[in-house]
This record gives sequence, structure tokens and C-alpha cells, in this order.
Amino acid sequence: MTVTELIDTSEQLLEHLQGLIVRSRPPRGGGDRISVGLVLTIAEQFEAALRLTRAQMSTHAATHVRSMIEALVVMKMLDIDAI
Repeated sequence: MTVTELIDTSEQLLEHLQGLIVRSRPPRGGGDRISVGLVLTIAEQFEAALRLTRAQMSTHAATHVRSMIEALVVMKMLDIDAI
């Protein structure tokens, strides 16, 4: 897979994720609401990293990728605490 194909696939994934977000109804409270907020953070950071990559500024995307990873770690920690 070439870099261009990877970016194109990433854009398709982002479109599908945005479609899910538009149709979703987040819970009004509790841990699930926090998880939804973290998913939105990941989606937002993914879009920012993708836009930077498309603009030939992929070196600036590292900060956004780090934020995505941090949000994922927090989600995993919430999942472990719920058990």
C-alpha cells in the first residue's frame, strides 16, 4: 500500500466515523458519556492529523497522534476500572 492509498483509506475511515458521530446520541451521564467524549477527541485529532498530512505537514501531526493515543489509554483505564 502506498502512502497515497493509506491517506485515501484514512479519509474514507474518517467519513464513516463522522457519519456514526452525526447519527449517535450520547448518554446523559456516567462513564459512558466520558467514553463518548474521548471518542470525539480521537476523531477530531485524527481529522487534524489527516489534514496536516494532506497539506504536506505530517511532521506537525505527531502532537495530534499523541493526543489520540492518550485518549485511547484513558478509555482503556475507564474500561478496566468498570470491571
